[in-house]
Amino acid sequence: MACRTAKAKRAATATKEATKAVDDLEQMIKGQEAAKKKDFFARIADDLEQTGASDAEQIEYNMDIKTEYSSEFSLDAVADAVSKTIHAAAATLKAQEMPSPATSAEALEAYSDVVVSVAEAARSSSETATSISYSMNRIGRGLFAFLYATSAKASDKETFGEEAITATAIFYRIMRSGEDAKRQERFDTVLLYVDALHKAKVMQVALLDDLGNGTYDPDEYIAKDAQMQKVVDLWQKRVDEAKLDRADGPVMMGAGPGGPMGTGGPDLEAAAKRALSKISAGDDRLKAIVERSEARLAAGHFR
Repeated sequence: MACRTAKAKRAATATKEATKAVDDLEQMIKGQEAAKKKDFFARIADDLEQTGASDAEQIEYNMDIKTEYSSEFSLDAVADAVSKTIHAAAATLKAQEMPSPATSAEALEAYSDVVVSVAEAARSSSETATSISYSMNRIGRGLFAFLYATSAKASDKETFGEEAITATAIFYRIMRSGEDAKRQERFDTVLLYVDALHKAKVMQVALLDDLGNGTYDPDEYIAKDAQMQKVVDLWQKRVDEAKLDRADGPVMMGAGPGGPMGTGGPDLEAAAKRALSKISAGDDRLKAIVERSEARLAAGHFR
């Protein structure tokens, strides 16, 4: 499925050149599907082997394409499609009387943010973001969701204006394992909160790095960072309310190695400092961004 935002649809139909450029971009992404799928499945096999879920079988696999202007950011139809697939998988397990996975509304909300973070990571030029363009998550006892994203851009000032058009392919695969279901006596949704929180913080650093690299101007950065901070605040609140630490269970697969329940760490903090060092406080907007970033570092936001 190829999904274009309204703005991208208007651009794609404005001229014959724009139509061809967007079609070519999406065809290029589709042409990479076989190679990317092979890499995706190889990563999944490695992770399942390490997890001890050797009996895992596929419930669903798909690849969706989202085409949009580079500055656009939204909880889109792709995240909805993945969530609906997880709902269907949970219903299948229940019908077959397998242990019921934790697919509460809160868990699916958290996973939607994970989907968006992984997709945004594929669009970013920052090396920081590449660590989350693939993600493995246990959605419930014996139920695993895998994500993989890749992106390509088309840039032509006369055709698209100052911005680039980006096509992002999101691969997702849902798998189940009876061995894992038996091994997991309970699944706590908070572990998914932790992963959503970690990925949001990674993207905050990546956005700061992209600002320093000139990918975004200050206004674009401020808008994107504000959206990501709302995600951070939401999942930080839920992690805090759960009052969990490492003694309560393993860190969620895909979460970082650092702070409480793997929400940050020294590597992410160091990446934030490197990103900040690229930015000189020129105008008032940049000065405010630098000051806010320094305040976050001082408060241990990325630890």
